[in-house]
Amino acid sequence: MIFDAEVLQITLLSLKISALATSISLLIGLPLGTLLALGKFPGRSFFLSIVNTGMGLPPVVVGLMVAMLLWLAKDSASSAWHWVLAVLMNYVS
Repeated sequence: MIFDAEVLQITLLSLKISALATSISLLIGLPLGTLLALGKFPGRSFFLSIVNTGMGLPPVVVGLMVAMLLWLAKDSASSAWHWVLAVLMNYVS
């Protein structure tokens, strides 16, 4: 078998980024999901409808929306938007 160090490096980076995005989504999503499911607060039905709408969207639509937002944010000085959008994409899809 032919071993390519560059392919291995790219694969490991992809796995690290996926694990980080999943961890951040878990840290944010579990408490908010628990609050949304068990809590009683004003605006709860609005947030439930937003979450249900997000879950009903096809992944292609969400991917295109995130790609457009990344394209618009490419001129920004901060790369924080890229992380926020990556986590958002992971959460919604």
